[in-house]
Amino acid sequence: MNPFAARLHGLTQKKLEQLSEGKTLGDYVDEIEQDLARCQLVCHNYKADHDILAKEFARLGRDFTASGRFCTMDHFRPVCVIADKDGRSKNPSLKELISFFAIDDEEISECTSELF
Repeated sequence: MNPFAARLHGLTQKKLEQLSEGKTLGDYVDEIEQDLARCQLVCHNYKADHDILAKEFARLGRDFTASGRFCTMDHFRPVCVIADKDGRSKNPSLKELISFFAIDDEEISECTSELF
């Protein structure tokens, strides 16, 4: 577990093991490959997520491919114009997008519960 990722998301290795009930990507790789073959993958910072997934699939001897992709960070950069410390436009964080669109935590929880 990357310490930066743990700080960013607040998920520790122990917490992830509890949430996954000890399951790993390998336990679901066939199902995930089927989903990716017919669905568009939506990510915030697609390149980073793609690189992580490609490495994890490679560890299982598989190639990572998705039939389509949509990057919320790239798509909303010109919509949610946010300046960095030097005044240049920067990539919006997911938290900044949530704030820009005035989405509250309760709405996120409701949608997440409904979808998953």
